Amino acid sequence: MIKRHLELKKFIPLEALETFEGLLSDDDGLYDNMRRNNGGSVMGLYITESLKGVSYSLIADCPKSTTLRYLKLAREFGVAHFAQHVRHGETFEVSINGQQITLTGRYKGDYTDSNAWWETYFTAILLRDIDAINSLQQVQPKHFAMANIPSDAFDLALVAVLQGLFQQNADMAERLKVALTAEIKGKDRAKWSNHLLVPLLPVIRCIFTPDAEAEFNQVVKEAVKLHKKYWNGDKYDKAGWISLALTALAAIAKARNGWQLDFETDYIPQWLVDGDFS
Repeated sequence: MIKRHLELKKFIPLEALETFEGLLSDDDGLYDNMRRNNGGSVMGLYITESLKGVSYSLIADCPKSTTLRYLKLAREFGVAHFAQHVRHGETFEVSINGQQITLTGRYKGDYTDSNAWWETYFTAILLRDIDAINSLQQVQPKHFAMANIPSDAFDLALVAVLQGLFQQNADMAERLKVALTAEIKGKDRAKWSNHLLVPLLPVIRCIFTPDAEAEFNQVVKEAVKLHKKYWNGDKYDKAGWISLALTALAAIAKARNGWQLDFETDYIPQWLVDGDFS
């Protein structure tokens, strides 16, 4: 068992969830603000905030329905946010937390970087939402180029690999090769990428390699250890309390190949891998 690098008394995450629920209520005009201001500036932010809810719910051992609620919110905010970025000039309807909102597409820089994209993409995979996945497939390098946080060559190559997971004719071998040789800019970014993102590549390679279940388990376990090592240096960052990426890839491996993880870890909730939402 690879345990999470952090333990909290249960009341701490529960209080955080209560605070977040207050923000989600319409008492403060969140959704009216989005309607009046064509989405405003909160949709991208609430991708991250909703995923904090996922982390809090898991560490507090909440019912599955609670975790699913925040996963769905992250997906709804994220898909709407990126759709607005991509569908420039179009008017369309979205549903967020049961609220119907009309948006007109416009370019924006906040939370339109590759980090925000793959966070949303992994939630769509975990929720088995092919419509959301297809919507996020429309995001291209030109859209990431407008983000306030720039994407380097590796970031864009990893996006192409992840999009290829659901593109029938994608040359995954070539995309993986490009990603493995792509430049990562900056010392801090290199540390992040080498611990959390580069280890995804052998996992994906194994998924597309026949009879590679044993190697798949080996590289996933190595990736989990790197995830834990990185976030052990920043224990209270909620992004590290679960590996959305590895959980999503384990779910794909099970659905595509029937593969099972041969170890347990707090970073990969098995019920999300199995799609056991009941």
